[in-house]
Amino acid sequence: MDLETIQETSMFPVGSENVNYAQYFDGKSYLKMISNEQVVIGNVTFEPGCRNHWHIHHADKGGGQMLLVTAGRGWYQEWCEPVEENAYNKLP
Repeated sequence: MDLETIQETSMFPVGSENVNYAQYFDGKSYLKMISNEQVVIGNVTFEPGCRNHWHIHHADKGGGQMLLVTAGRGWYQEWCEPVEENAYNKLP
């Protein structure tokens, strides 16, 4: 799915090119902050072939990360475990 199609069909805004976090991605991504209040919500859109680097979101004080995947395909991997395609329902 190309960026134009995403912009036309998504219920969430695509936002601007994600230049502040570009070092953490291979390929181009876009970020639109939806909320900065009690729960920080950002919509991240990936161009085809874009991926983000291995990272972790610590939940020591109620943090962590919640993903709402609205389109496309993805891979999930826990530390020292095999990669699983489209395994979003398995996120701890």
